[in-house]
Amino acid sequence: MRMNLPQPLVDLVARCTHLHISTWAQWQALPPVTREQLGRFSYRERCVVPLAEVERIVATSGTSGRPPFLTALGFTVRSYDFLDEWYRFSKPIVCVDQNYLRLEQYLARAGSPVPILIIDPRAPKVTAALAQAAGADTLFILEPQLRSVGDEMARCGAAANIRFLMLGGGDIGPHVAYLSRTFPQAVLLGRYAASEVEGNPIGVPCNAVTPEAPEQYYHANTDMHLDIVDPTDGTDVPWAPGAEGDLLVSTPHPAVASPLIRYKIGDRVRVAETPCARHRAYAFAVLGRANLDFVKVQGGQLRVDELARTVRQFAAVITGEFELQYTERDNGRGVELAATLYLEPRGPLDWTQFAETMAHELRVGPSFTYAQGVARGWYAPLVCAPLPPITQGVKRKRLTRV
Repeated sequence: MRMNLPQPLVDLVARCTHLHISTWAQWQALPPVTREQLGRFSYRERCVVPLAEVERIVATSGTSGRPPFLTALGFTVRSYDFLDEWYRFSKPIVCVDQNYLRLEQYLARAGSPVPILIIDPRAPKVTAALAQAAGADTLFILEPQLRSVGDEMARCGAAANIRFLMLGGGDIGPHVAYLSRTFPQAVLLGRYAASEVEGNPIGVPCNAVTPEAPEQYYHANTDMHLDIVDPTDGTDVPWAPGAEGDLLVSTPHPAVASPLIRYKIGDRVRVAETPCARHRAYAFAVLGRANLDFVKVQGGQLRVDELARTVRQFAAVITGEFELQYTERDNGRGVELAATLYLEPRGPLDWTQFAETMAHELRVGPSFTYAQGVARGWYAPLVCAPLPPITQGVKRKRLTRV
């Protein structure tokens, strides 16, 4: 590794702190900053530019279960320029409201000032009818609104017109089968971003997802610097094939109003075995929330990405939607894991038989399945049941302790 720190990172630290650093060792010695720590300061205290240079103040949605978080955004960060290589926009776009201004700025720079229709999550039928009437061929949507808006667009015929779709607010992988069925003509991309990180997206998509290849890979936005740290001891992990750890985000772009230095966003990532073929850079997949998407158990871990992989194997009889609730209890011989996997069936299902099949397929370790843990007395038999409904606009928590 080069000893000298790149000048944008040197300037970032000097801009936000009283520290003066110049080497990678000094950079890696800086402790990660959490959202809870940032939340102790108001957005004005975290803003390093005059308020006249602030474009808007935004609040996170709160659908992740964490309290809303305010931050200031500057004028000139280019959030959507990467779209140039994916699609030429010439027809109306259906879009979630928080992306409206940045998308409009991008379209103006690209010479494609097409109309943007704002999604109203309370009126999906109206949104779909408007998309159909306008002939919209692009959809930018968040996970909580996907099913309600998507179903209405399919009913009125608007979904058949969509040629480009980007899903934010969650992992696109579990939704690929639904998206491919509902929007059969669309190029499908995930969007990896966070409201509190200025200059989104954090990761630029490397590939379009398909039912055959549903995992979305990203490479780092060139306006950001990304680090990976070991989740156990916090030491930096080199970007190398197969590396895995917690992601830290830094925003050295000089136009950023609320800069971040080694911000621990709460996501765990894994570096792809091969670099991004489109951009010749390291690609990474987002495994999920570091504190919500896996749980350590005897024999290994229950992980959301592994649950998603297992669920996809049974796409003929269940959709990609799921929620696993677990608890740990004393069975007289020790602590026993008890888990219920809630699923969305496509038709009648023998839940007892299906649970046994799922247990044999669900990996807890590289060569250890849930069924093997049951045989050893570590886990109670897996229970499968129909997925309960969820309140509109709220994210489903795919791994929950009860």
